Amino acid sequence: MTTFSCLNKQKNKKSNDFKRIKVTAQRNMFGQLLMVSQTHDIDLAKVMTYPLNLFPWSLATSDGSLMKTNKAVLLHKLEEAEIALTSRHPEISDIHVIDGNALLQSLIALPDTFGELALKVFTCPPSASVVHFITDRYDDLSIKDIERVRRGQDDCNTHTIRGPSTKIPRNWKAFLSNTANKRAVISLLLSEWEDDKYASRLQGRLLYFSHKDTCSLLSSEDGEITDSQLVQSLATSQEEAHTKIILHCIHASMDLKCNTMIVRSPDTDVFLLLLAFADEIDKNLLFDTGTSNNRRQINVTVLKEKFSPNIRSALLGLHSFTGCDTDDAVQDSDDDQDSVASDDIEWLSESEEDITDSDTD
Repeated sequence: MTTFSCLNKQKNKKSNDFKRIKVTAQRNMFGQLLMVSQTHDIDLAKVMTYPLNLFPWSLATSDGSLMKTNKAVLLHKLEEAEIALTSRHPEISDIHVIDGNALLQSLIALPDTFGELALKVFTCPPSASVVHFITDRYDDLSIKDIERVRRGQDDCNTHTIRGPSTKIPRNWKAFLSNTANKRAVISLLLSEWEDDKYASRLQGRLLYFSHKDTCSLLSSEDGEITDSQLVQSLATSQEEAHTKIILHCIHASMDLKCNTMIVRSPDTDVFLLLLAFADEIDKNLLFDTGTSNNRRQINVTVLKEKFSPNIRSALLGLHSFTGCDTDDAVQDSDDDQDSVASDDIEWLSESEEDITDSDTD
């Protein structure tokens, strides 16, 4: 049954659908202009200099939603600074920092139950001695609400997870589009890993699990009993895993026994944050990103030497305008975005040189 609440639901459109909607809207508007021009003195040549829509097509979709850019363009341009810094042969590290939400989204071959899912996720990270598993915090009122609506989140019904024996829904992507479902999965993972049946797998390892505002440290001394304790120094009110990852990296860098740290995430936001805070992470820092044949590791520690601290901080500020989920962006082709990213990096470098020269004078 259709109700008034259905009017607020937004349907995702593919690129070819968007082009069709755009043409239809322009055609309808132009037809109305022609009709009005029969009885009114309208300069159509001047009218046609404006977009034939309620919103500029370069800034918004047909329903007024924000246009988004390809955030990965900036990442690719920074990679080009030194191609030798990128390796497709994974290095071994004692510390792994995992973007937990991204890992859940990337799962393809799923087991039958959530208990089996917990085991699968637990074994996904390499057998490092220290693992940080970072997850988002989902608030009822969030600055991310607009982006979640754009992605079609919360369109799926809430699925009750009664325990590890609960069956996993067939449509995993749709299931994870619901905020309540994601909360439930993360809670179940922590509950399962805190169980003594994981003690043998935790023996000789440290697992930091960032959940909501807290962080639990899971370990086992004898391989029979799992110990779980809160880490107050990693308690945080940050909503997204992206910024939590930086907190955990700085914390993990205090471990003098480990020399290399690998951060696994597909997000450009995480990469730029790591680059900006690289001086505070006293480890050989690698960013593990991509999937399948495109998976690679970028040496952030070496890459940071290519840019001054001012440039790295400025790049993060630039990204907040060009790639933030809550900001609008001009819709260009990928080639245009690629050119803009190159120009921005070059402009920042030249600006810093001008500032340095003026300070010297």
